[in-house]
Amino acid sequence: MMSDANFSYDLERMRLAVESPTFTMPDGLSREETMEYIIKAANGEIEPDEVTSGKANVLPTK
Repeated sequence: MMSDANFSYDLERMRLAVESPTFTMPDGLSREETMEYIIKAANGEIEPDEVTSGKANVLPTK
């Protein structure tokens, strides 16, 4: 088990990841089609999923 004392949280990187667009992979793609889809999404050739709310679905902290 890792204690918090041994782990550094990169909050800026985490924020950017949560706020970044999401893409839903189509079902049934081959390995090559999956790679092509990821590359097209990264290059902006595929539109990201629509955002349904302004905030990410994050579980509340204790």
